[in-house]
Amino acid sequence: MDKPENRVNKFRKSISQVDVLNVKNVSSGEVYFSRAMLVDVSPTGLLLRVERENILAMGLRSTLTLSSIIGSSVGFTIEVMDTYLEGSVTRTKLEGHGTFVVAVDFRDDAPEYWRNCLVDLLPPDENTEIIEDQSEESDLEESDDQDDGDLEDDEEEDSDDQDEEDLL
Repeated sequence: MDKPENRVNKFRKSISQVDVLNVKNVSSGEVYFSRAMLVDVSPTGLLLRVERENILAMGLRSTLTLSSIIGSSVGFTIEVMDTYLEGSVTRTKLEGHGTFVVAVDFRDDAPEYWRNCLVDLLPPDENTEIIEDQSEESDLEESDDQDDGDLEDDEEEDSDDQDEEDLL
C-alpha cells in the first residue's frame, strides 16, 4: 500500500514562524491543539512544535507523551495561507519543558506537484539552510573547488612573474 520510496525525505525546508490552527482528529472532530508552529516541511509531510498550553484534548494534557495520537488522521489550517491540510500523525516526541514535536505525513492522495508547491511557498527560516540530498551536487562542488584552486595558482604565478619583471 504505502510506497517506501515516496516516504524518503530528500528535501526538507526549515520554516520561519508559521502557525497552524485547530489541529483536530478528522474522524471524531476532537481538537487536539488550538495552535502549533510549523518547524519544517518536505514533499512528504511536515513537523509541528506544540506547547503544552495549546493542547486542548484533556487526555493529552495530563500525559508526558503524545504517542496515543500516532496513526490518527488530523486536519488543520495554515494560518498565513488560510489553507486546510490533512494528514496522519507518524511520530511524536517530547522536546522538554512542555514542548512537543509532532510529525504529520500528507495524505496519500495529495498530488506530488502540490506538495512541492507548498514547500516552495512557505517562507524559509533565515537562520538555517535547506537540507537536500546532495550526493551529486557535492561531487560538482568538489570539482569547482579544484578549479578555483587552479585559478589561484595561475594568479600567483602571474604575480610572481610581475614581481620578477619589477626586479629587472
